[in-house]
Amino acid sequence: MIDMVGLVNAGNEGLLVLAYTNFLKMQQANALKSNVDFKATFARDLKIHFVGAWDTILPAGVPENPWPVGSTVDHACIFRHALALDECRLRAVTLTPTPPNAAHKQPKDDAASDDTRINHDGGNTIEDTESKLQPRGPSDVQLTHNSKNVPNATEVWFPGKHVDIGGGLHSDALLSFVPLMWMESEAESAGLRLRPQDSTSIIREQFRQYGPKRHSSTPDLSDSTKRKPRGLSELRKIGLPNGMTRSISRGQRIHASVALMPKDYRPKAIFQNGLGIRWENLVGQDIEQGDFSWASRYGTLLEMNLFDRSSTLSTVRNLVALWSADEPSDKEPHWIGCLALMALSGNLSTVCLVSPDFIWDEDPAKELGCAVNFFQRLTDRQPTVFCGDLAETLETQGRYFHLRGRGDAEQLFEDALSIRRTSVGKFGRYKLAATLTWLASHSLAAQQPQKALLIFEESVEIVRSLIAEDYRLAFPLFADLQRSFASCLTTLTENDLSSALRVIQIIISLSRKIAMSYPQYNFVLAAALHDRVFGFIAKFTPDPDIAEECIDFFRSLEIHDPKHSVRFADALYNFSSCLFIRGQYEKALCVSLEETRVRRRLPNKQHLVTCLINLSRCLGATGKSKAALDAAEDSVRISRRLLEETTAWESESCVVDSLSNLSCWSSFDPRRCEETLEAAREAVSIQRGLFRHYPVNVFNSRLGVLLHNLSVGFSRANKNEEALRTAEEGLRIRCLTCDDGDRILALSRVASCLKAVGKLDEALQTAGGCLNVVNKLVLSGHNYDSDLERMKLQLAEGLFTVSFCLPMKEALQAARESVAIYRKCLVKSRSPVLQTIFVRALLQLSGLLLSREKNDEALGLAVEAVNIGSGLAKDCHSACLYHLSLCQQTAGNRELGMSFAQTCVNLRRELVEEYGTWQFKENLADALFNLSMFFSSPTASDIVREAIRFQRQIGEELVPEVSWRRLADGLQNLAAHTLLTGQIEEALCSASEAVGLARRLAEIDPGGQVSRLVNVLYTYANVLCEHGLYQDGYIAVVEADILRVSVPSESMIAFLEAKASYMSTHARCLVGLGKK
Repeated sequence: MIDMVGLVNAGNEGLLVLAYTNFLKMQQANALKSNVDFKATFARDLKIHFVGAWDTILPAGVPENPWPVGSTVDHACIFRHALALDECRLRAVTLTPTPPNAAHKQPKDDAASDDTRINHDGGNTIEDTESKLQPRGPSDVQLTHNSKNVPNATEVWFPGKHVDIGGGLHSDALLSFVPLMWMESEAESAGLRLRPQDSTSIIREQFRQYGPKRHSSTPDLSDSTKRKPRGLSELRKIGLPNGMTRSISRGQRIHASVALMPKDYRPKAIFQNGLGIRWENLVGQDIEQGDFSWASRYGTLLEMNLFDRSSTLSTVRNLVALWSADEPSDKEPHWIGCLALMALSGNLSTVCLVSPDFIWDEDPAKELGCAVNFFQRLTDRQPTVFCGDLAETLETQGRYFHLRGRGDAEQLFEDALSIRRTSVGKFGRYKLAATLTWLASHSLAAQQPQKALLIFEESVEIVRSLIAEDYRLAFPLFADLQRSFASCLTTLTENDLSSALRVIQIIISLSRKIAMSYPQYNFVLAAALHDRVFGFIAKFTPDPDIAEECIDFFRSLEIHDPKHSVRFADALYNFSSCLFIRGQYEKALCVSLEETRVRRRLPNKQHLVTCLINLSRCLGATGKSKAALDAAEDSVRISRRLLEETTAWESESCVVDSLSNLSCWSSFDPRRCEETLEAAREAVSIQRGLFRHYPVNVFNSRLGVLLHNLSVGFSRANKNEEALRTAEEGLRIRCLTCDDGDRILALSRVASCLKAVGKLDEALQTAGGCLNVVNKLVLSGHNYDSDLERMKLQLAEGLFTVSFCLPMKEALQAARESVAIYRKCLVKSRSPVLQTIFVRALLQLSGLLLSREKNDEALGLAVEAVNIGSGLAKDCHSACLYHLSLCQQTAGNRELGMSFAQTCVNLRRELVEEYGTWQFKENLADALFNLSMFFSSPTASDIVREAIRFQRQIGEELVPEVSWRRLADGLQNLAAHTLLTGQIEEALCSASEAVGLARRLAEIDPGGQVSRLVNVLYTYANVLCEHGLYQDGYIAVVEADILRVSVPSESMIAFLEAKASYMSTHARCLVGLGKK
């Protein structure tokens, strides 16, 4: 009725009569629509958690199938039905067989998917967690032949007539009490809370002592319920039930209380198709004899749950008290026999272990220890009966120790396993596989993945045979095995993955077979495919079609039931990450966008932050830097909001990740230099406070990455001292890890920072140390080409960075190796970010070759860089053009060189107009100086003047030494050009300022800046001579000659050219002084 018309809302009690009237009219053609309308308007739909029925019958005169929805109970999570074996007058209503076309309908999920328990709050206690971790028993999912859409329905036949099963007030108390106790036990197992029944305590005790007895004198209830048919037609329609025996269908069970009836008892019901039990072999058993072979003979056909929980616990306490007193008693065999029947039902240890009242001790650990001793003593008495409960208790104690990190959980599991291996039959193999699964899970927690894998291999073979033999028994265990094995994959080494691959292939094969017959379990197949696709390293990556199949399964599941949304989103995240690693950026972006849409509908916003970080990465890889920055900013806003709502360390970690990601993508916008630096600095600050919440190695790794990024940010902001301090801290932290790639990156960063602050000797020493780590990594046989992409990129970046700090020969070798590694990475990935890095490495190598006068090779690399850079950002393209113009000029291609130089200047003017930052002004000044070399005066003079103007504008943004050095070079060039055009005064002013700047630089860095001062002094001397100030010019020449002795020359040609120029200036001064 509740399923048909719903549950009337509070306040609408006056509509109860109407609801009942609608229910009574549901045989009419339009009744269904009427009930649907009533339910939608005045009531609410719900799913019943538990339905217990006692011998449901049809009243006389009612047709065989009166309900338009059939008599199935697919609207209930759990259905239990007690039927009378000896009733011949009244017809029982059993579950209606599923119609032939029902197989084409989408089956409903099993009862485990909806928790309909009273006051269930969805929270997880430790006990809840333990129960979830525990492999479920076969009773969790039971399918009868009539209940394809009722996964948890059971019908059991009991001795007695309709009146004895609950159909009347005048019944045999003991016979009636058997189905009552069974129904109470089933209800309690389903989570219902029952009031104590004190009035039945005497009956309980009688039942425990004497068992049920045959009832033969109760009058038939049919006489009081039957009415005469209205006519002959109705008589033909309903038939004559009187004297007809009932039929026991396949899948229904016989209650074990039949075995305790007198020997002459013979049930009236018969089995369909002649299958079933020879009653004379079953009835008349004596439980005190201790022989229970009759129970195992009939397998699952018998319902062994003979006693309710209260009776079982009372018997256990009586036996405990008896053994504690160490006194003989004639009741002991009977009590042990009662417990033996409960043990055969598979519920004895469960009843004892989940009892809310302690039996032995209030300390849970001591309670479990006493329980183990109790069942060990029972097992000593009757090994074949109680060994399963002993193993179950050992496993429970093992799980307790496992979850709390106490005791020797592994030994407990091993002891239970040794007992399970002696079990026979499919239920024994089920328990063996369950124990193996738990032992494997414990081995994983104990960091023994190889042992866990071996156990999983044995377990999956047992489960495979069980599924082929009895799916209903094996499926719950199979689902647990699949979940446990998924966690195993993350801990295995590459050498173990071949064995793991065999296991996952078996799991997938079994999942496919199950999904074909039971589509409601497609989620198991989807999870198995997920493990296959995303649980292995790239070497074992399967065909992409499997990944697509996995995503399609999860997408279909999510459409039909939103509870699968989280797993669907997780699968999308993993798929996007895999596609990104393979270089399929556009497809990875599409998948990430779909994940983002799903995540925004879910309550867990931490996962949304992670999703947005991944989305920004995909957007950036496809060249959508602005969108990537928007996604990064969105992730920061959400993570900060989460941190305001809860101060949990996970929220802080979420903020760190989002800030680090923001600093990365904001660095691509030159206008956001300070914002980039601030985000990186805040990320480091928050991460320092999370030390207590991470394992040391994980904390060091995360902090090392953040410090590296912060150091880079300081360098871009020309805060070189801060960059050096941060890089040195990062190096100290990364040296604590065992990752060579991290150490290479940290050493190269420190070397670069040392050079930037002028500590050249230390930079050279650190760069040498970095090369030593590289050589150690390569010579040790570590094949980084088959390792993670991260390792390869770290190695390439480290080699590139140290090439700026090493002597020419070593620098050239490091740059070559860096380019070679980047080139291999580009084969798999054409990411704009990676292409930009590769271009940078090409330019460095080309520049080093150019300085070694290997002009052809340098020009070839410069052309390659321009071809790649033309499809990248303007600043990258302009850098390629700048370098190519130098190479063309060196190669004697002056016209081509000037064309590239002019294009470079035009691009950089656009960047200055667009962004206006000092970095782009600095780059434009360099491009103008380069362009001036292709022109003669006065055009060259105008170009140099513009370059100096930009250089003066950015002076405050640069470190003084850098600003002086660049300005001194520009002023020297301007002095030379204006001297040629006869602008003597401007030449003299420019040369004088240049000398002053060069002297400051030489005082700060004598070893590195004396050569600049020498060049400026000779230019200054020439300008003085043009002014007729020969004596001043001669003094400048003498100073330059003295300083020139200590200046090394990089090549003989350069040395001869410089010496000729200097001698010419010297001679000019002497002529002017009359010393011809």
